[in-house]
Amino acid sequence: MDTMYIYLGDKLTDTAWKGKLCRAIRKNGKCIRSKKGTMLVELEGRSMIVLARLLRKQ
Repeated sequence: MDTMYIYLGDKLTDTAWKGKLCRAIRKNGKCIRSKKGTMLVELEGRSMIVLARLLRKQ
């Protein structure tokens, strides 16, 4: 089961990335999150670490 998110971005984010769908990368059935509030996602075939508060569940 893939969890899809929409990446909102912030004022410094390139407009090409805003509003794109991304997939949460999972390990042992759980999304990979850090203590600092970031999340590991796959966006257009690339793995990236983004702030979780800038993601919205699809």
